[in-house]
Amino acid sequence: MAGSIAENQLEWWTLVDGLRAGDHVLFWRDASRTSLAVLEDFLRGARARNDLAAVFLSEADWHRLAERLREDRVSVDRLQAQGHLILISPTTLLTDADRSAEQVAEVLEELAASARKKGYSGLSLVGSIAGPAFVRGEQAVAEAIEAAVHARRGQARTLCLYDSLDLYPLRVRDAYELIRFHTHTLTALGPGQLHAEPVEGGRKPAVKGVAASRSTATADA
Repeated sequence: MAGSIAENQLEWWTLVDGLRAGDHVLFWRDASRTSLAVLEDFLRGARARNDLAAVFLSEADWHRLAERLREDRVSVDRLQAQGHLILISPTTLLTDADRSAEQVAEVLEELAASARKKGYSGLSLVGSIAGPAFVRGEQAVAEAIEAAVHARRGQARTLCLYDSLDLYPLRVRDAYELIRFHTHTLTALGPGQLHAEPVEGGRKPAVKGVAASRSTATADA
């Protein structure tokens, strides 16, 4: 990263609330309420912009997330019923490891076309597409998927989810290799603490500050 940490880091909500078309965030999340608040803000932003929101999670992961979002009064059921939110299972999407990047590119093109056809203002993508490959140690597949997403994202705002529990010493180098396919990184450092930073060569933040939790409204459970 260019410059010092103090120069580059920013509050996570400054990043999420200020996402621009084409921004692509690598998010190492944990199980905290603060990490959940990131997803909530992202989906609220998609709704406010009248974006088509595509969520790439397993049914079990989505069920857990949706329950937490309902507790915070996010109307996920209505968003799905109205077609504003589409749930796509990564295992259904990636049926052939050798063609994973091609399959991802095809789906992103279909989603962008659908958003335009249905009159949405844009496209917001969130989920774990390359995450399972990273966990299995299939680094080349994970990088190919991320490269495809980055190249084909167009004007979509994209939040890629990875589990911070998988960010252990032996995989740090592999994790670092994923950064180049993104414009920003967001990393859980502990309960209520997230570090947000632009990737060198990516868009720089409009507002700089100290990475921290967003007051007691996002207190960890």
